[in-house]
Amino acid sequence: MAFEKNHQLLILYRTHFLTHLSLIMNLSQPYKILLVEDDTVDQMAFKRMVRKQKLGYDYQIASSAAEAREILAEEKFDLVITDFQLGDENAFSFFDILTGTPFIFATGGGDEEIAVKALKSGAHDYLVKDANRNYLKILPHTIENAIKRSKTQEQIRLLESVVVNANDAVFIAQDIEGSIRIIYINRAFEEMTGYNEKAIIGRSAYVLAGEQSNKKEVDKITNAIFNKKDVKSELMLYRKDGSTFWGSLSMVALKDELGRMSHVVAILRDVSERKKAEQELIEAKQAAERARAAEQQFLASMSHEIRTPMNAVIGMTHLLFDTNPTEKQKEYLQALKFSADSLMGIISDILDLSKIEANKIEFEERQFNLFELILSLQKAFLFRLKEKDVKVVTDLDLSIENDVIGDPTRLNQILTNLLGNAAKFTEKGEIGLVVRLLEHKDGIYNIEFKAFDTGIGIAKDQLGNIFQNFKQANNQITRKYGGTGLGLPIVKSLVEMQGGKIWVESTVGEGTTFIFRLPFKDSGITSVAKSTDVARTVVHGEASISHLNILVAEDNPMNQKLISEILNRWKCQYDIALNGQEAIQMLEKNRYDIILMDVNMPIMDGYTATEEIRKSDNHTIKKIPIIALTAAALSSEKEKVFTVGMNEYVTKPFVPAQLKEVILKLTSNVSVSPVLHDEDESMKATPTTENLPQEDTTTSEEVAINLDYLNNFSGGDKGFMAEMISIFLGQAPADADLLLELLEAKNWDSLGKLAHKMKPNFMMMGMSPQQEIAKSIEIMGKSGEIDEAQITSWTTQLAKATKAAIPLVEVELARLQG
Repeated sequence: MAFEKNHQLLILYRTHFLTHLSLIMNLSQPYKILLVEDDTVDQMAFKRMVRKQKLGYDYQIASSAAEAREILAEEKFDLVITDFQLGDENAFSFFDILTGTPFIFATGGGDEEIAVKALKSGAHDYLVKDANRNYLKILPHTIENAIKRSKTQEQIRLLESVVVNANDAVFIAQDIEGSIRIIYINRAFEEMTGYNEKAIIGRSAYVLAGEQSNKKEVDKITNAIFNKKDVKSELMLYRKDGSTFWGSLSMVALKDELGRMSHVVAILRDVSERKKAEQELIEAKQAAERARAAEQQFLASMSHEIRTPMNAVIGMTHLLFDTNPTEKQKEYLQALKFSADSLMGIISDILDLSKIEANKIEFEERQFNLFELILSLQKAFLFRLKEKDVKVVTDLDLSIENDVIGDPTRLNQILTNLLGNAAKFTEKGEIGLVVRLLEHKDGIYNIEFKAFDTGIGIAKDQLGNIFQNFKQANNQITRKYGGTGLGLPIVKSLVEMQGGKIWVESTVGEGTTFIFRLPFKDSGITSVAKSTDVARTVVHGEASISHLNILVAEDNPMNQKLISEILNRWKCQYDIALNGQEAIQMLEKNRYDIILMDVNMPIMDGYTATEEIRKSDNHTIKKIPIIALTAAALSSEKEKVFTVGMNEYVTKPFVPAQLKEVILKLTSNVSVSPVLHDEDESMKATPTTENLPQEDTTTSEEVAINLDYLNNFSGGDKGFMAEMISIFLGQAPADADLLLELLEAKNWDSLGKLAHKMKPNFMMMGMSPQQEIAKSIEIMGKSGEIDEAQITSWTTQLAKATKAAIPLVEVELARLQG
C-alpha cells in the first residue's frame, strides 16, 4: 500500500508541474504588458506595431516613472518594457517594485554600460533604440522569450521547493558512462539514509542495496530502468551505518526529445513499521487458526461424549412411555424428554456454528418437492402447537411447477428454526410461511420465503443484534422464553452460504416477519404431489368474511352491480357510496370493518377521500383498512395508492378470490407482505401507439360481443346477466355522445376520465379492442402530452364502436330474456 502511494505521489509531482507549466504558459491568453515611455512618437510606433501584427496584447502606457509606479502599485503585469531615460527620472528608480515581474530595458545607442547594469538589476533582456525604430521588429520575439523564460524559472523554483521540502526521500540519477549515478538528493534522503551530498553524489543508484535485498526485486528495478519504464518495489535497504530498513521505492524514467532516458527520479519511504505490523498480524492469524483447530477438536470430542449418554436418556424415556406410567409419571417423563431434546438441540447448534466458522459446511444438490417439505413442516407445527391458540398457515406459489434441486435438509433446518422462533414468541394468532417465485430464468428458480408471526415483535433498536451469536433482543426474553441465541446466526450463515440473503421486519406487539431469498435449480420434473385444490385449501381454507360490514365507494353502475353480487354471495353486510364525499359522511354515521375505494370518482375521488380519512380525529375511522379498486392504467396511480394511505389495491377486473384474499389479510391481523397481483401490461410499461389502431376503420361488422366473462362470473345466472346488459344499454348512448363533445372541446382531462369510466363496461361485454382503446385515451388524457391526431382517431373509433355495439347487445338481451 505504501509503495502504491509513493508511486502515485511521484507521478503526481511530474503531472502537477507539467500541467502547471502548461497553464502558466498558455499562449492563448493575451499578454498583459506595461510600456513605460515618455516619447509620444515611440508610443504611437508601439501601438501601430501591435495593431499591424495583430498581437492582441492587453497593454497600458505610462508616460513617466511616477505614473508607472502608481500603475504597478495597483496591477500585476506579465511584462514591463521601459525606456531608461524618462521625463521625471530614470527607470532605475522603480526597479525595486518589479520583483517577480519580468522586464525589458530599452536604451539609446552607446548606452551599453547602462544596459549591463539593468541586466544585473534583474532585467530579462535589453533593446538598443535606433533612429528608424527597427528595434520594434524584434520586440515581439523578445517579449515572447522573456515571458517564457520567466514562467520556466518560476516553475523550476516551485518544483525545487516541493522536492527539497518533501517528507519522502527523493533522489535523481543520471546515466553517466553506462552507470546510473546519483546527482541529487533532498534533505529527507539524508535523514533517512545517513548519506549527505558529499558522500552520495556520483555513487551508484544501487548504493542502498545489500545482502538482504531481494535479488528479484533488484533485477526488476534494473530491467525497468534499462527499458525506460516506471517501477515500484518494496525491499530491504541499507543505511550508511549498515543498519537495515524496509523501503518502498517508486522510480520514474525521464526521456529526452529523442526518447532516450535522460534521468531517473525516485521517491523512497521507510515502511519498516508497517512491515512489522504485517508480520505481527500474520503471526496472530496463525495463532488464531491453531486455537480454532483446537476448538474444533474439543467440540467434536465433547459432542460425541455428550451425545452417547443423551441418546440413551432419550431412548429410555420413550421406552418408559410404553410401560403404562401414571399421570404423574407421564408429567415427569414429558419434562425429562423436553429437557433432553433441548440439550440435543443446543449441542447441534454449537456444532453447526463451529462448522460454519471453520467453513466446513457442505451442501447437497438433489431433487425434492418443495411443497411436500413445506406441508410436512406445517403438519409438524400444527401438532406442536395444538395446546396453543395459534394457527399455522402456508401460502404457496403454484407457479413453481417443478421439483427443485438443492439441499432440502438445510432448507428444512432454516424454516424449522424460523417457525420455531415464531411459535416460541406467539401466544395467540398465527404463524406461517409465504413462498413466492420472484424469477424463473436460465433454469433457476429465485424463490422468496417469508416466515411470519403475530407475536410480541422486536423493537427497532434491537433488530441489528438478532443475527449475532449468543444474542437475543433483550435479557427479559432470554429469561422468559429461553434459548442460546445461536439459531438465527446459523440461519443467516446457511442462507448466505447458499447465495441468498435474509432480513427481518418487525413491529412491537404486532409480529415479526423473516424474509430470505434463495436460488434453486429447476429439475424440469413436475411436482406430482402438488394439486391446486390442496394448495388453495392450505392457503385460505374456507375462511368466512360474512361477519364484516363493508363500505363500497364506487360510481360506475356496472361495477356497483358486480361488487354487490360478490358481497351478496359472501353474505356480507355492505353499503355503497357514489363518491368519496358520500363515503366520508357514511363513515361518520356507521361502523365499517373495511372500505373498498374506487380511485376515480366525481365530486371527491378515492385519493382525496383516503387522505381525509387518515386525518380524521376519530381513531377508529382513521385506522380502518382501505383497499383501492383501480384499473391502474399508469404505474404512478398504483404508487399513489400507498402514498395517500391506502393499505392495498386490487386491479380491475378482479377475480373474487383475489379480492377475498386481500380482505382476509387486512382484517385478520396477519403480518405478511402485500398480496402479489396478476398485473396487467400497464404496470410493466406505459402503452405506446405502436400496437393500437391508427385509423378510423371501425364498422358494425367489426364490433364483437362476448359474454363469457359475465356467464362465468354469474355461474350462468341469466337474470344477473340481463341486469348488467341493461345497465350497459342505459349508459352507452350518452357516453358515446359525450366522448365526441369532449373531443370537440379538447377537454383532454375529462375525456381521459370518461374513457376510464367506460373501460370496465367494455370488459363486461367482452369488447377487448374497445377496452384497450379506452385505456390508451385514458393514459394520454392524464399524461397531458396530447397527440391530437391520435387521440381524435381513438375517440372517434370508440364512439362509433359503442354505438355499433348497442343493437348487438340488445339482441343478446332479448335472447336472455326470451
